[in-house]
Amino acid sequence: RRIAERAIPPPSSNEAEGGKEKEATTATAVLPALAPAVLSAMRVLAVNDEVVQALVASGALDLARTALRIGASGGGTGGADGDGDGASSSSPLRRRRSESLASSALGLVRNLCGNDDIKTTLCLGGSSSSSNSDRPSALPSILAVVRAYRSRPSVQEHGLGTLAAMALRRPSNALRIVDEGGASDVLTAMRIHRRVVPVQRQGALAVRNIAARLVGRSNGDGSGDTDGASIDAAVAGAGASAAPSSSVSSSVGIDVREIFLDLGAESVLRDIAGRHQGSVDEAYAALRDLGCKVSMVKIDADALSSAGGAGGADKAVKPGRTMMFGETKPKFNPVFEESRELGGGGMEERIARHAGCG
Repeated sequence: RRIAERAIPPPSSNEAEGGKEKEATTATAVLPALAPAVLSAMRVLAVNDEVVQALVASGALDLARTALRIGASGGGTGGADGDGDGASSSSPLRRRRSESLASSALGLVRNLCGNDDIKTTLCLGGSSSSSNSDRPSALPSILAVVRAYRSRPSVQEHGLGTLAAMALRRPSNALRIVDEGGASDVLTAMRIHRRVVPVQRQGALAVRNIAARLVGRSNGDGSGDTDGASIDAAVAGAGASAAPSSSVSSSVGIDVREIFLDLGAESVLRDIAGRHQGSVDEAYAALRDLGCKVSMVKIDADALSSAGGAGGADKAVKPGRTMMFGETKPKFNPVFEESRELGGGGMEERIARHAGCG
């Protein structure tokens, strides 16, 4: 903890209020080489709930908030159209350092979100175990970092992974993410990094975790019914925990499914994430929870390789299911035949000859 506070000075009351002059002073006080290493070390340590609680008790939340704010301020302000690439009036060296700091901070926050209470505090704001005073939500800083480094795969992976972890099992957090424009940020990152499988996987997970509690199940005809009870409960939980300035309470009539579909989520999940082996399962789950028509298919590699004619490839593609052991015949000959290349005779005779040679 002492090393972390030396690398990243704790925020003061003026900084918590958003003073730019104080924020700039803090940015220059951060040790550029030590700060990302300290945050990365804390992230590696945060592997279970006990360690996460110990880190939070030592002030990890305040350090992460400060690092996110500094990282976002040094990376520029990426627009909603995805043109944010960390470009700003600062020097290239400072931008690289800010990117490293922001990526390390997001990685730490992502692991801290393994605890349900802590991720709710980070998303909606509130008091932490290390302080009795209320802290603002860290979600705006997280989204600011994601928007500032649109073209950086590592930042996008950690950012989308953090949003996915925050939304898991917490409808109030999911609703707050949508209310802050996180849905657009997720899909923008997936479009930019089409070939980066970790980004596609975390993005599909984020869509799925948000939609799972805020969108009703499909009726089978591709139409999803909004679960009004889940949304009402999410709004009630968000209103009780969020800061007074939050606009979540005004989102009673929000239709999460329509928001994602209007942003082109179905096309992104089908045509980008669904084409990667490492993210196809998450894309399938996201499409299912959005109420879209989707099915899994199994590719028979043997049939595909031996397929001939115009319809051969179509025969190799069929609706897939898990094959149980014993359903297919083994591809080996169970009949034992003596090999003539071993000198003739039965097994007993060969053993005897081998023993006699010894």
